[in-house]
Amino acid sequence: MVKNDEILQGLRELPFHTNEDVIIELARMYAATQGWDTDDLLGRRGDYKFWDPEYLDPSGKTPGMGTMDAFRCLVDSHRTRQLVHGILETAAQKKSEDQGPLIAIDAGTGTGVLAMALIAAGCDYVYALEINPQTAAATKQVVEQLGLEDRIAVIEGDATQIQLTESQVQVIVSENLSNGLFDEPQFDIIHHLSQYATPDATIIPVLAELQVALGWSGWVGVDKSHITIRELSDLVTISSPSKLVRVKSQVGMEIPQVVGEANLECYNLGLAVNALIVSTRFAICDGVPPVYLEPDSAQFLGRSTAFKIEGDLLPPCESVRVYTSYRAGIREHFMKAVAEGGFVKLIPIEDYESRTTA
Repeated sequence: MVKNDEILQGLRELPFHTNEDVIIELARMYAATQGWDTDDLLGRRGDYKFWDPEYLDPSGKTPGMGTMDAFRCLVDSHRTRQLVHGILETAAQKKSEDQGPLIAIDAGTGTGVLAMALIAAGCDYVYALEINPQTAAATKQVVEQLGLEDRIAVIEGDATQIQLTESQVQVIVSENLSNGLFDEPQFDIIHHLSQYATPDATIIPVLAELQVALGWSGWVGVDKSHITIRELSDLVTISSPSKLVRVKSQVGMEIPQVVGEANLECYNLGLAVNALIVSTRFAICDGVPPVYLEPDSAQFLGRSTAFKIEGDLLPPCESVRVYTSYRAGIREHFMKAVAEGGFVKLIPIEDYESRTTA
């Protein structure tokens, strides 16, 4: 039987070496609740199709992310390692500032690995929120097997609506991140959970930075308006990436409108512009150096996306102005890149269709 002190110590050491034994052990425990073959699943990590998420299923039958998605997040070692690193740094700072009980929320807990990392980092109590009932039940079982049920409360519910009897939360972890800030209700969650936090509470991650670049692709065999760039083997980047938007996580923040403009200088003037490449990096915590999740550094997070530019394709040119305007958390498949009036605009499809049909 695995002892909780072995798991907690493994999480404390995780950011500082390449050994992923603690991830594998937690993966086995979580998979066992579902009757999955852990070795088979881990053996498929080299196939990018293994990382295709369930939560984009248009049927809407799966609330939040799927139970397998939670497993994928756990075994995405780089992602897990960086987030645990940020949690350790943040909790250590909070402990040095205040000698009272350190209470945290892990919103979208999935397998519970980050809730366990919060305990490993010195938090006294963690509310682990999970919208998917199957995932919540599995994680509760693992927490009980580790004897951590007195310190981690696994609560099934929507983190944008859930009600807690708490007002002294000092750390909120909300790893509901997506490239471009499209799919996940990251900032809806922060906005709602802020009512349970102290004014000086720390949000993890602390910052999202949206970058854009221009490209060309033949789009062969692609029947949708966007795709992760690793599936476009012929994609050619035409410009360097440019920072478009920075969104800082703060207690009490409103849900941001992702508005920004950038002028992109083209360096391959022999190709027309027909793709807009969007990527987002997340600063997990403040520090020297800061802990970042970079675009495409994790399998299940931050993958850059190429949008096929609709309308008149831009001919080879020296520069293109890019403009965005959409609410953070909008579903990605409702987005469209449009060439219009000398701009490439990344906007919700509903807005585009309402303007063109008016």
